[in-house]
Amino acid sequence: MAAADSSTPYAILGPPRVGKTSLLVSYAYHQFPEPSQLAELIHDEVYRKSPVIDNVPNCITILDAVDVLDRESSIFYSPDVHAHGILCLYAVDDRTSFDALDEIIAAVRSHPEPLIDGRPREIVIVATKTDVDPAVVSSDEGHAKAAALRVPFVETSAKTRHGVDLAFVTLIRSIDAAREAHAAASRPQLRHRCSLL
Repeated sequence: MAAADSSTPYAILGPPRVGKTSLLVSYAYHQFPEPSQLAELIHDEVYRKSPVIDNVPNCITILDAVDVLDRESSIFYSPDVHAHGILCLYAVDDRTSFDALDEIIAAVRSHPEPLIDGRPREIVIVATKTDVDPAVVSSDEGHAKAAALRVPFVETSAKTRHGVDLAFVTLIRSIDAAREAHAAASRPQLRHRCSLL
């Protein structure tokens, strides 16, 4: 597994109020942000972390992209941003956010620069607020949606930290696997000749 370089960026996308910032803060600071703490914990849209994954140190930049569907103002479309991977969020207590996944992922895949280093961006679908009861979107629906889109799926709760680290680990591993596959496919193939003795 190759370590991510110091400028490898990732983005968190999703409709309003699905818990994008809470998930990010839970991952970056290992705590669930209460409303009174948000002002001191949230300084901008960019966070950095250096996790060790599979015994390999990674240095990553995480972008809290507010609205991927707003091409005029979303940081996701900034010419200086080249997100290698995307966490696409929906909240299990919000059916509308789940229904928006197709549009959000279509927006990611129609990005003006659809390829990063010759590869499509890796995507992981993330269910948030799994501590909420009752949920209006079932776990089976989340798994089915991810299978239909051929992307990984992770269930999380920023409040309990369930699945929070796993969401980012899954994305980083997906990117590393795609890098290795792309590099292997790009290597010149050796031709074997048969010799008659």
